[in-house]
Amino acid sequence: MDRSTSRPVYAHADQRESPTGTGSAVMLTLGQLAQIGRLQHLCEVRGWRMQLKRSQDPPHDVDELVYFNENGLWLDVLRVRSDTDAQAARLIRQSVVENRPCAVWEAEGTLAEVLDRLMELR
Repeated sequence: MDRSTSRPVYAHADQRESPTGTGSAVMLTLGQLAQIGRLQHLCEVRGWRMQLKRSQDPPHDVDELVYFNENGLWLDVLRVRSDTDAQAARLIRQSVVENRPCAVWEAEGTLAEVLDRLMELR
């Protein structure tokens, strides 16, 4: 649920009509549910924050989720477009090259692969 609008958030899941006829239901695979739990762990246990990035065109659906954590010198960022499209980076907060923070670590791939790599960081 998107707390800013009180609307359900449908990122890229399979939407189907609810059996009760009260609207659409989102069908998630077990793998997708497991990744949601891992993302929740980032926020609740490791102190990460999350920001929704919405499309500029109506109905302003969620295009991607951006998770981030500031820790001393580092800014860790995770961008999720779908369960098959994710990127993460550890950036040096005070170092900028060509108007971009300097990355000392990067990963991209499926959400599961990127989360596995991200958990290796301390």
